Amino acid sequence: MKRLLVVLSMLITMTGCEMYTPPPKPPPVDTSNPAQVRANITVERDNFKKMTTYEGPDITSPPPRNRSTVFIRAWKMENPHHTEYQVYASSITEGSWKHYSSANDSKGNNFKVTRVQSKVLDCRSYGGCTHQEDVGISVTKEYLEAAVKSGGMHFQIAGTAGKEEFRIPGGYIQGFLATVQ
Repeated sequence: MKRLLVVLSMLITMTGCEMYTPPPKPPPVDTSNPAQVRANITVERDNFKKMTTYEGPDITSPPPRNRSTVFIRAWKMENPHHTEYQVYASSITEGSWKHYSSANDSKGNNFKVTRVQSKVLDCRSYGGCTHQEDVGISVTKEYLEAAVKSGGMHFQIAGTAGKEEFRIPGGYIQGFLATVQ
């Protein structure tokens, strides 16, 4: 009987010690495919503000600068009835702050820039730090519709100590606009 209890307790212990397997990562979003972009837009409703927020999926910069991201977001208000659009750009860089304060597209258009956040992500003992600087770039629905027809949006954010380029494919913008309507 004692031997049976030992064997049973060993079996119970062994079955409780399975290896943890993390859940599989979802496949990356094809940011040129309007249907995939639409399927990955986050929509949140605030009943107190009478506002719906839309946020598109992140577009990560290609290597070696694959630590910066961009996406489009919008706020649809009920009172007064209107929708605001913004391109959100997040730049992660080594060294000093870039102090981003302006944005221009490849056609020379200048945009209003709002600083969203700036934070230090990491500092090494030799003094080099990694910084994240996020900005919001105000755009209109008409501008985004024109960008769909021209193949997308190619723009640069700039500051006193540097600049960075971003691209948003036309299919991404098309999928986003179809969701917000």
